[in-house]
Amino acid sequence: MDEYRVKLEKWKNDYGRLFAGSSATTPHLMSKGLLSHIIEEMVNGWYERMHGLASLTVTISDWDGAVILQKQRKAAEVTVPVCRLRERFFGQSSQEANHGSFLVEVAAETKSQDEQTQQLEQALVQAIALHIRGLLLQSIEKRTSLELKTIQQALQMAGQIQASFIPHERLTLPSLQAKVVYLPVTYVGGDYIDFVKMNEQYSCFLVADVSGHGLPAGMLITGIRSCFRSVAQSCHSPEQILQKLNELLYEDLAKAHAFVTMFVLVFDHVNRLLKMSRAGHPEPLYFSRSQQKVLSCSAGIGMGLKKEAVYVLDVQQLEEDCTVLVYTDGLLDLERDDAAGNPANWLSHFAQVIYPQEKSENDRVEAIEQNIRQRIRQKKQNDDIAVLILDISFS
Repeated sequence: MDEYRVKLEKWKNDYGRLFAGSSATTPHLMSKGLLSHIIEEMVNGWYERMHGLASLTVTISDWDGAVILQKQRKAAEVTVPVCRLRERFFGQSSQEANHGSFLVEVAAETKSQDEQTQQLEQALVQAIALHIRGLLLQSIEKRTSLELKTIQQALQMAGQIQASFIPHERLTLPSLQAKVVYLPVTYVGGDYIDFVKMNEQYSCFLVADVSGHGLPAGMLITGIRSCFRSVAQSCHSPEQILQKLNELLYEDLAKAHAFVTMFVLVFDHVNRLLKMSRAGHPEPLYFSRSQQKVLSCSAGIGMGLKKEAVYVLDVQQLEEDCTVLVYTDGLLDLERDDAAGNPANWLSHFAQVIYPQEKSENDRVEAIEQNIRQRIRQKKQNDDIAVLILDISFS
């Protein structure tokens, strides 16, 4: 027993340094070529230092059993009986499931004859297999983490590019102020708001919501933006803008199996008119000192659902200063579990924000924006949210 302990301690010291050395020289990220080189060096190192080995073979297979690589060292000729040792371990990345799974198998032939030495060699073969599995898992996890970081950086960049399409500064005209509140649920959103000053008389505003959210929805925003800015240069009527946009976007939306709800509003500064048309979009909210209401607008089918869709023009004559909110349904989804999910319930809520009980004048646009952001911090956001705030004053 004392002899066995001495041998065990010697093996521990010798092979402990060998394992530590191979770990220190192994990079975190390994290509197949680099992996092959590293495993070959390990097999050569262990074969030369392990006493009594006739052969040592390391095989790495994928999830389906196909051999990824195999390295072997073997004596030219063995004239004595050998004992065959084998260990197999499955490895699976916690992040990649089947695609990150593999099998490590270490097989050895030893010339040792005594049982205790064979037991030590079996333990060493097991340790080698576990060691290789650990190195591979470390590399896979590191690679996956790096890939996820790269994807995250790409999504962040895509989100920044998309956010640059959204007007962030307040639009200030002689009788109108406009502000956008844009809050995507992920890096890239499917909501879009834009406005164009057509001339001294007309200003045009667009609120759009692509079905779904995230990158697939966000990819369609670029096309919507380009088409809208082109059409708005030559067309001043909201229903015609919607019809032309549908014609331009229909094929792309059909291929993507997507649709877009949209609301177009043209403000006539001279005649104090709101000209509106909607394509499956929620009706806007209207606030003035004398009344608060959901602005009734004719229904229209969403973009991309019918090629020859026809849209209707609605006109609202403005008799007093007012605030109009055009929003995507993410605002309603924020409160879907309670009565606030009904647009009518937002009327009383925002009426108190716009016209507080104290009679002091306040910045209505700023008050609404801050209130929306505060509500979002208090609730769980499940969908993109975009709100266009129009504050119209003739005084």
